[in-house]
Amino acid sequence: DENFARVDALGEVAAELGVPLATLALAWCIRSQSVPAVIMGATRTRQVRENCAAATLELSADVQKAIETILTPAEEPVA
Repeated sequence: DENFARVDALGEVAAELGVPLATLALAWCIRSQSVPAVIMGATRTRQVRENCAAATLELSADVQKAIETILTPAEEPVA
């Protein structure tokens, strides 16, 4: 499935940065102009730490471009 492939690809980006996928996702949302608000939740102390880390995670231009590329749907061929 295309969505699972995207999650796998984003997981690879997160692994390269040495952060959990959730931290990468939150960091991108915080910085994305297309996301008006981010609501974070946590049930464990570890999750609170990961969420807080997202606020200070540096996303280079290359990383942001990689994320955008992963998230952009492939264009359907015109028949």
